[in-house]
This record gives sequence, structure tokens and C-alpha cells, in this order.
Amino acid sequence: MTTLAPPRALSPDDADHRGAARPVLAPPPADGVGRARRGVKDGLVMTERTLLTFVRTPEALFFMSLQPIMFVLLFRYVFGGAIKIPNYQNYLMPGIFVQTAAFGSVGTAIGVAEDLHKGLIE
Repeated sequence: MTTLAPPRALSPDDADHRGAARPVLAPPPADGVGRARRGVKDGLVMTERTLLTFVRTPEALFFMSLQPIMFVLLFRYVFGGAIKIPNYQNYLMPGIFVQTAAFGSVGTAIGVAEDLHKGLIE
């Protein structure tokens, strides 16, 4: 088990943009287990953030669920005859899954950027 180093004394060079001194933390452990734990913890925090968004604005869950259904219907039945690729339907669902995951991650990244801008995360 690794132990954290005690914080060192603060100097005037450690002041942030508001003039308050900030503590200097010990570096995180470099082993793979510590990195994996931090990654899992970060993932859980982001999941909690997304679930709280759905609790606070239920219509966001509705529209997030409606978007992939609309794209499947659109690309299968509206554009399906115009696309001349053999077995096009075999690629449709994996593509929609990737697209939905990418759109969801962009929304999460925007929320984190807003938190950084507002000063919630230091």
C-alpha cells in the first residue's frame, strides 16, 4: 500500500488567480491498479452526472431515446433503397450504436467544459 507524501509549506508562488494559496498535492500512484481505480471512479462520476441530468430533465431522456429510433427508421426505410451496398442492413445497427454513443459523449464533454468554465472544478 502506498502512502501519500505530506503536503509541503505554501509559498507565494503557489497562489492562484484570486490570490489565495492552494495546497500542493502529492502525485498519484503510478501503478496500474491506482490508475484503473481512478478511471473507474471517473466513469462512475460521469454516469452519476448523466443520470442526474435525466432525473432533473426527463424530456432529455425521451429525446435521447427517440433520436436513434428515428435514425434507424430513416436510414432503413427512407434512404435504404438509395444506398447500393450489399447487406447494408448488417451495418446499420452498429453504426447507429456508435453514433448514439458519440453524441452522448459530446453532450457529457460539453457539460464538463461548462463546469470548468463556471469554476466548479479546479
